[in-house]
Amino acid sequence: MLLGFCLVSVALVSCEKTSSVGIKIVEDQVGQARSAYRHDVRMHYNNRRFDDLEREAKAARDSKEEFTEGTWKLTDFYESQDCRDEEPENMWQLHDTIHQEWIKAKPDSITARVSYARFLTSYAWHARGSGYANTVTQDGWKKFEDRLAKAHDILMASRDLPEKDPMWWQAAMKIALGQGWEKQDYDTLTAEAIAFEPGYMPFYTSRAYSLLPRWYGEPGDSVAFAKACAAKDPVNGPIIYARVCISLRSRGEDLYQEAEASWRDFNAGLEALVKRYPDSLEILSYAALVSCEADDAKSADGYFKKLGGRCMLSIWDDEAKFAAAREWAAHEARR
Repeated sequence: MLLGFCLVSVALVSCEKTSSVGIKIVEDQVGQARSAYRHDVRMHYNNRRFDDLEREAKAARDSKEEFTEGTWKLTDFYESQDCRDEEPENMWQLHDTIHQEWIKAKPDSITARVSYARFLTSYAWHARGSGYANTVTQDGWKKFEDRLAKAHDILMASRDLPEKDPMWWQAAMKIALGQGWEKQDYDTLTAEAIAFEPGYMPFYTSRAYSLLPRWYGEPGDSVAFAKACAAKDPVNGPIIYARVCISLRSRGEDLYQEAEASWRDFNAGLEALVKRYPDSLEILSYAALVSCEADDAKSADGYFKKLGGRCMLSIWDDEAKFAAAREWAAHEARR
């Protein structure tokens, strides 16, 4: 909800009439680039071109290449191989076969092991389902526990391989969530991950997620974790805080009441993201949107001016919403 639209209906009707003036719908070029990359990797995977998969993974891992909004190419490499939850059981079994063939063909590959562990973790949640614990069948619990244990064993067996991969720790953190690790053990894993690659943001967002009350934390724990991590990292600090807030918001969390986030710190992180990724219309558009939600017209107006009328429908849904938000920000900023 855009909090500043408490004068709503009049503003929206007015903006609908002028929504096409000075507004240019722009395509999500980053999304298209990511989709194209994922498609290429998936074709290697589907066709069991394991040499190509190894080459792609090594290139993404060594370069630490990011798309223009900050997503690591390595993340998309692994996620391109995911099996959708709605797929039938025989498709999940096919994926299992491909992963086993990959490890057999490349027994010393960290990539093959991490990919299989990620698959088994997803397969475990597929068996459990997304409902409350009391809705899970006895068979579902058994498969959930067995598959998580197997994923854990796969990762531990690859721990001493010479090549390291940040997704090893990310996969381990998902297993820790499912197995309900003790806080000390989870914290140790997180600290080890961050020490290995402090610039990999999923480490922070994953741990923050596990600290939500629905899992193993109390209200405010997720944001407190982000604040503590940000204080230790003079380079990435504001961005860490912003990425955690973005992640929590995307999961439907009440940032400022339940999660106890600070808009000032969130906005400082958004400003840092815009500065680091100046070509990202997605980040700039998102910053304008959440500034409106926070009733910060001055910041929103600044972001809108940088957008220069460029509207990404993946952020705004339609021109009218963009136009209404822009008009509100400009009006309030002048007051």
